[in-house]
Amino acid sequence: MKLEIDHSTQYFYETPVKKSIQMLRVTPQTLAHQRVLSWQLTLPRYGQEIFDGFGNFCTVLNVNQP
Repeated sequence: MKLEIDHSTQYFYETPVKKSIQMLRVTPQTLAHQRVLSWQLTLPRYGQEIFDGFGNFCTVLNVNQP
């Protein structure tokens, strides 16, 4: 079975936000029961890639401008 997922996240605030730190947990992993054929994460700037304490692949996005 092949799955294709298209996801978009947008935030709207009443006043402009000057700084934001986001921990994104949306990157799929190739595991014994699944294989990632293609993957793309589009961000407004570079995100640091890490694994959290539970082994989840995360992208940390730090935006320091409005």
